[in-house]
Amino acid sequence: MEQLRAVFFRLTLLLLFVLSVSPQAAFAQTCSITIETNRVGNININNGVNSFTLHVNFGEVMDQSTLTVVFSQSIGFAFSGAPDVTWASDNKSCSIKYTVTSFADSNNAYDVYAEVTAKTTGQQDFSCESPLFQVDNKKPSCIVSCNPPTITPQTTGNFVITVRYNEEMDHAKAPDIAFEKDVTETLGGAPTSVWSGNDYTVTYPILPASQQRESPVNISVTNGYDKAGNVQNQGAGNFSIEMSRTVGVVSFVSAPGGGAHVNKQSTAFDIKTTYSGKMQEATVPSVVFDKSVTASLTETAQEWSGGGTAYTWHYTVQSASTQNETVEATVSGGKDIAGKDVDDSKGTFRIDFAAPTCQKITAPDVSKTTTNYTVTVTYDEEMSSAAPTLTIEPAEASAVFDASGGSWDATGKIYTAGFTVSRTPPGVYVPAAGIKVSGAADVAGNAQEEANRPFTVDQRDTDVSVSMNPSTIQSSSSSAVLTLTFNVNMDQTSTPTVAFDPSDMQGAITPGANSARWVDGKTWTIEYDLDKTKKVNIPDIDVTVSGARNADGETMSAVRAADVFTVNFLAPSCVVTFTPAVVLNETPTLTVTLVYDTEMNTASAPNITWGGILIYKPTFTNERFVWNDNKTCVFTYDIVDNDVQNPYILLTANSAESVAGNVQVESKAANLLVVDMLDFVVSATPSSPVINCSSSQLVITVGFNQPMDETKNDIISFPNFDPEGFITPVKTEWTGSNNMSAFVAEYAIHPDQPAGSTLTASVDVAVASVNNYLGRAYPGETVSSVFSAVSAPPDITGASAIEPQCYGIENGEIHITVNGGTNPLTYAWTKDGEPFTATEADVTGLGAGKYDVVIEGSDQCFATRSVTLTNPESVTLTAEVRHHLEKRDDGEIVLTASGGTPPYTYYMDNSPQGDQTGYTGLDAGIYSFEVRDANSCAALASAEVKNYQAPTIFTPNGDTYNDIFMEGHTVEIFDRNGTLIYKGDNGWDGRYQGQIVRPAVYFYIITFSEGYKKKGTIQLYKP
Repeated sequence: MEQLRAVFFRLTLLLLFVLSVSPQAAFAQTCSITIETNRVGNININNGVNSFTLHVNFGEVMDQSTLTVVFSQSIGFAFSGAPDVTWASDNKSCSIKYTVTSFADSNNAYDVYAEVTAKTTGQQDFSCESPLFQVDNKKPSCIVSCNPPTITPQTTGNFVITVRYNEEMDHAKAPDIAFEKDVTETLGGAPTSVWSGNDYTVTYPILPASQQRESPVNISVTNGYDKAGNVQNQGAGNFSIEMSRTVGVVSFVSAPGGGAHVNKQSTAFDIKTTYSGKMQEATVPSVVFDKSVTASLTETAQEWSGGGTAYTWHYTVQSASTQNETVEATVSGGKDIAGKDVDDSKGTFRIDFAAPTCQKITAPDVSKTTTNYTVTVTYDEEMSSAAPTLTIEPAEASAVFDASGGSWDATGKIYTAGFTVSRTPPGVYVPAAGIKVSGAADVAGNAQEEANRPFTVDQRDTDVSVSMNPSTIQSSSSSAVLTLTFNVNMDQTSTPTVAFDPSDMQGAITPGANSARWVDGKTWTIEYDLDKTKKVNIPDIDVTVSGARNADGETMSAVRAADVFTVNFLAPSCVVTFTPAVVLNETPTLTVTLVYDTEMNTASAPNITWGGILIYKPTFTNERFVWNDNKTCVFTYDIVDNDVQNPYILLTANSAESVAGNVQVESKAANLLVVDMLDFVVSATPSSPVINCSSSQLVITVGFNQPMDETKNDIISFPNFDPEGFITPVKTEWTGSNNMSAFVAEYAIHPDQPAGSTLTASVDVAVASVNNYLGRAYPGETVSSVFSAVSAPPDITGASAIEPQCYGIENGEIHITVNGGTNPLTYAWTKDGEPFTATEADVTGLGAGKYDVVIEGSDQCFATRSVTLTNPESVTLTAEVRHHLEKRDDGEIVLTASGGTPPYTYYMDNSPQGDQTGYTGLDAGIYSFEVRDANSCAALASAEVKNYQAPTIFTPNGDTYNDIFMEGHTVEIFDRNGTLIYKGDNGWDGRYQGQIVRPAVYFYIITFSEGYKKKGTIQLYKP
């Protein structure tokens, strides 16, 4: 492209010249040009001021004034001034030196040439073109890579950074490599570097004794230069350092409870720190509590154990005081085996000798429409797993409730109990029913205080249940009957009104003539005719009943029943089942049964499609089918034992037709077919359950591919983990059907591990030798599950606030105190429901508003807190002009301040005035005031003293001085006889009816622009 541009440029120059002169004046001679640059073959304007020189040889004596130089259009130069031209003494050659200061394109390279023309002293034309030379200001770029990308304790040898450039570089100038973080502990040795082509490599020795954790560590590469002297674009890369550090984990054991609670049952209490590596036993760590525990705990001994990997403090417990406190224990002062200090370790436990109380009981009123009833009890602390006792009184109200179960939430503080509400006996009305809560205990074993909640039971209104037979009206239906069953005896002279939603049945069902009737005192029916030619499918039709009267003459309120029936005259569908549902080694055949919801055309069979995962043919062969009746089609397959296992096989049926000619909708088997022709298989689920803040139970299921001897109920053990105090067995049972068996063990979880701890254990599920249904014994199989317990949510122990000092000023503060949680903790703030940019526990520079913070640990357990800051009363200031200027220096202003915090300090025109509020002797003008209260909260006000003076002498003689009286104000002038001789707002010029009045004293009334009126006299002197 550059060559094409050069050719075009030369042609353009030639054409312009030819068009401007006669044919005889065309260039007839040529010259030669050589180029001298400050860089060989390049001009680089990025590396200081650059210059180049054109050496031109004409071979003839030249006219110096005719010398011109034109560069190709792609040059993009900017010169510091005119070139320096030096002619040889014979005027046959010259040197033209250019100094380059800038370049139009800051990141590119060009091929450039120059066109030189001149005339001889005889006006003969000369023209020549220079060789191509390069202008290069293109910056090199690079890609940075690290090997290895992550340095771990297992990494040995060297760490290598490779910088790969996109062009040839100046190897004499090594680029600079900088790390974002201090990595001298890991890469503190002397590095070596080497160029290889366009690659620059730096090698660092890895120091094995380093102890740090940095991820990521960003790398920047700068100051590399290419051959043309252009400095590189910055390069970047990163790597991670994941070295080990000895850490301690604090745990607590209270006897006999075993957990991190000091309670009424406790006799001894241990605090134990378990370290991840061996410690120096000569250096004894210390434990410090954030609250005084001397009234409840007395230290008896302390000791190292575990070969220097654990340190334990032993205490006895005495219930000398009643308290419910979360205590943080900080262990510090240990040194690892290498002599390095170990970071502090923290954990929390609770001292609790106080009975829990119910903070709130939610028990809503019961109406005639209530069927499911929920009672929620909220306690002020975590409770044990035992459910409280809920007693409904009196007996008349209790008779309508049947308990349906209850459960605790993840925090252990909220218990939810469910009840079903019956209509027997009907019409129950108890305006003062109540629910009593008792019998629960907290995790420390303290029994709750009894609590009560009143509510109302009111079932007096007429109610009705609605049903349609059949509930699905389809092509096979002969009729449809709607039945209304009322809960009380009804007035049979009244007729219920029935409305459908959606109301448009498209004529598919219509009430039959004279088909509506009362069956008995509580039952009303209506039969509907069906038009099956209507191809409709209207699911989940609601029915609204209204208008009927009960036996007492009361008209019922409208009752809406949801999803009563469906009208479907569209394509048939079927239910697909497998016999057997599980194919094993001994299974000879497989039967697939399709049961349709309408009569079918038995001349053809539906299409069967197999799908799913891990299908290995041939497993099923010799497909055959038969219609057992006009709704049931049976397919049979022979089973070939090819030692495969297909646990997820799906069947889809389609294309069959009903007798009405409707093609069936695609139908899938309700369950997946399991094909297992392998030998005896044992599996356990879940394989790796995670116990988090909301977990309440652990269920381990051991599955077998054959029926087993269900008399054996002790087949699960935990050889590598002592579950005491963490999980409690609830129940074990055998389940399964057909050719499958499963053993299920359920455990209750007590997530009371200390905050910040993580407990991981391998659970070996050992299956004892178990007989299958054929009586064959199988040796014990082993499967493995792993579970982990994460820490409790952060505990917000305090929240303090400093209100804004002045109204509308943002200098308030909020300070949150948090114990526990799994670090790192994150803080998400909102103000008045909108996101707020603060991310720490302490927030300053706040204005009035409601602030909410969500504190979340790395394990996604969280706690919330709200704090509201309010504005103080604002300071206000008013400035009242008591007197305007009617004579010299008689203006007066009075200030009034309110709000804020007295005493007040006043300022006039930025000058302090102490407590002065009145200002007299003022000239006309605008005065500015400020008041500051005891907290330096300020308010501003201003007032203008108006000049309401008027002159006493008036000389309208045309000398432009005192010719107009009170211009700009409304003026009324009266003579001595009270005659109004002037009224206007342009000022009086001394005239009445066009003539200057005689000299005399005249009366005036002036109405100033603010509405103030002034009366007086003015003496008019003769002009």
